Amino acid sequence: MKSRFSAYLMVAMVVLFFCSCDGKKDKTLRELKDVSGCQVKFPDVPLFHGTKSKILVLVADTGECSPCSMGVNEWYVYRLDMEERHLDADIVFVLPEGMRLPSAVDSLLLQYGLYRYYGYETFMKLNPVFKQVHYSTFLISPKRKVVLIGSPLDSPKLWRVYRVALGEKE
Repeated sequence: MKSRFSAYLMVAMVVLFFCSCDGKKDKTLRELKDVSGCQVKFPDVPLFHGTKSKILVLVADTGECSPCSMGVNEWYVYRLDMEERHLDADIVFVLPEGMRLPSAVDSLLLQYGLYRYYGYETFMKLNPVFKQVHYSTFLISPKRKVVLIGSPLDSPKLWRVYRVALGEKE
């Protein structure tokens, strides 16, 4: 299991490495190494209890707070894909404490079975390592370890890596 985890982590790091600009590759690799495999601390709220993997989407600011800027529809398609493949993970948008989503976006999240947690600042205080990384999407294992880093929204290859990490047989 540990070698499989290492393989997923290496694939994710290589994908992100080649997607980075040349001048930023060293910095990107350092950031990925700092976060990869680190233990995540969750706030003591029911959403984070249990033993499911979590796909965390950290949203410091949504700008217009639209479903498009957050990728709500795309995450819903991925949630459906996970259901179809019998893969189990919660997709959680971690939002600033003082922000409230428009009711239309909130309704979409509820309808689509996606979660939101208003506690970005609290999460970052518990996990300061995430402040140093310019990525905002992470797969967290049931043991609260960072398994993958990076958003699969524009990368079907990275989504396949997420699926394998969630237990899909190749």
